[in-house]
Amino acid sequence: MLTRTQKNGRSVGLPTLVLGAGHAGQAVVRALRETPAYGLNPIGFLDDSPRLRRVRGLRVLGRLEELPEVARSVGARAALVAIPSLPPGRISEQIERAVSAGLLVRHLPSFLAAVERDLRVSDLRSVRVEQLLGRDEVHLISPRARSLVWGRRVLVTGAGGSIGSELCRQIRAFKPAALYLLDHDESNLHGLHLEMSGSGVLDSDEIIIADIRDRNRLQQVFAQTRPELVFHAAAHKHLPLLERHPCEGVKSNVMGTHHAWPRYGSATSWVRAARCCPYSPRRWPGTRPSPSPTRMSPGSS
Repeated sequence: MLTRTQKNGRSVGLPTLVLGAGHAGQAVVRALRETPAYGLNPIGFLDDSPRLRRVRGLRVLGRLEELPEVARSVGARAALVAIPSLPPGRISEQIERAVSAGLLVRHLPSFLAAVERDLRVSDLRSVRVEQLLGRDEVHLISPRARSLVWGRRVLVTGAGGSIGSELCRQIRAFKPAALYLLDHDESNLHGLHLEMSGSGVLDSDEIIIADIRDRNRLQQVFAQTRPELVFHAAAHKHLPLLERHPCEGVKSNVMGTHHAWPRYGSATSWVRAARCCPYSPRRWPGTRPSPSPTRMSPGSS
C-alpha cells in the first residue's frame, strides 16, 4: 500500500531514499523510474562512500547512519535498502533505523537472487489494495502522526487483533512515553509482546488483560495508566456472524466503545479505528455529537 490514486488516475509516488548508491541502488532507481505506478519516487541516495556526490541525477545526501536526520530534512516517507552485499545483521540495522524514523521500508533480496531474477521491480512489489478502498489511502507514517504520539502515554484497545497489532507496531516506532497493550485474549497479547520486545515473559506493566465490556475494569485501567492518547480498535468485525448474534455486537461494538471513552482518565485524544461494523458511536448516552467519527476529544463527553 504505497501509492495514492489521484482523481485523474495518476499515481503519486512516496518520496523515497535509496540506501546504497552502488550497482544495485542505481538499477533500482532506473527500474522505479520506468515503473512509476509502483508508487516509490526516489529523491536521493545515502551511501558511506565519501567520493560519491551525485549518481544517476540524484544527490548523495549523507551516510547511512544519518538516515533519520536526512529523512526529516527532505521530507522522505519511505526507505529502500539496496545493498545486497551487506550481511544480514547490517541489513537489519538499516531496516530498524528506517522504521524508527517512521519510514515505510522495502529492501532487495540477496544479491544472488537479484541476479537470477534480473533485479525486477517485482522483487519489491507488495499487494496493492488501495484501489479497492474507493478513496485516497491515508498514511499513518507522517510528521503529524509522529508529533501526535511522541513522548505521550498511549493505550491501544484490541491490541492483539489484526488492526490493533499493526497500530502498536507503528506507534512504537514513534517513541511514545509508554505504550499500553489492552486485549482480553492473552494468547494474542503474548504473541504481540514477543514480536515487539523479544520477550515472552509478559512481566511488563504495559501488557493489560481486560474486556471492554467490563466498565468497572476499564475505569480501573484508565485510573492506573492515565493514557494521554487512546486508540480504540477492539470490536467484532465479521458482519454475517454479528447479524446472527446482534446482542454480542451491541455488547462489544456499542457498549464496549462507550466504556472505552476515556471520561475516567487523563486522555486528551481518542481515536476510533475504522472497522466494518454496523454500529456507530456518534451519539452515546451523555455525549454530544462529534464532528469527526474517527478522532475526538474527551472534552466533548
